Amino acid sequence: MRVVTFKIDEELLEMLDSICVKNKVERSVIIRQAISEFLAKHYFNENVPKAKVTKIGDVR
Repeated sequence: MRVVTFKIDEELLEMLDSICVKNKVERSVIIRQAISEFLAKHYFNENVPKAKVTKIGDVR
């Protein structure tokens, strides 16, 4: 898996951490699940163009 860094509001992060503690899982588990559910709902129901992703260091 690749590492992705993003910004998040403090309040949202606190809610995420609360869910993680309650369910004894790491943040990344909840974030991956949320992204998967979002994509299943939105991406697979629409003709959305794919973005080209380039790893840092591969940019020329």
